[in-house]
Amino acid sequence: NVAFPAVLIDFPDTTYDYLSDNALSATASVTLRLLVAPFEQSNDDAPIEVKQMALQFFELEYKLSNAIHGWMPNDDYSQPLVLNKVSSNNRNDLGLRIRELHFTTAFYLFDQ
Repeated sequence: NVAFPAVLIDFPDTTYDYLSDNALSATASVTLRLLVAPFEQSNDDAPIEVKQMALQFFELEYKLSNAIHGWMPNDDYSQPLVLNKVSSNNRNDLGLRIRELHFTTAFYLFDQ
């Protein structure tokens, strides 16, 4: 169970390229799933207050993407996170609005 709104973090894949001397270059994907419930109506017939509640998730998405885009660890382990795609994955059967924010970053691994 989660409290809404919620953000779920996933690291779906990382690709590695061999450089030399056992050094690797890596490109990693990070996906944030913004879950908002309950799903409100945003059609023209809905009252303005209901439409405003339905569209409030866009404000959350904007704040989340601005907070994460460009972030990097303090130890300079990786390149800054770069937002490269946002998509919807709504679960209307559950009444959930889900927005997926896809980021990438890069880092190096060295044999020490």
